[in-house]
Amino acid sequence: ALSGPLLALNGRAALQGRDLVVGGRQIGAADLDAVATRGRWEVTTVLLGGAAQLRGTLAPQAGWPVSINAEWTEAL
Repeated sequence: ALSGPLLALNGRAALQGRDLVVGGRQIGAADLDAVATRGRWEVTTVLLGGAAQLRGTLAPQAGWPVSINAEWTEAL
């Protein structure tokens, strides 16, 4: 559940996808977890059965709609 004004949302959201196909390639399951604190989002995505993870932050900033920082981790 999310609450508050659009640029200062608070709360948590989760999205799960199964049997996903992207660009004609099957990637299987994808899970996304997002936590908003005063409009700053922390997002974690797990793909390919846990073999790949993407973590990022989105934050409103003056002059820009958002700033995005991301980190990609691959299991070997």
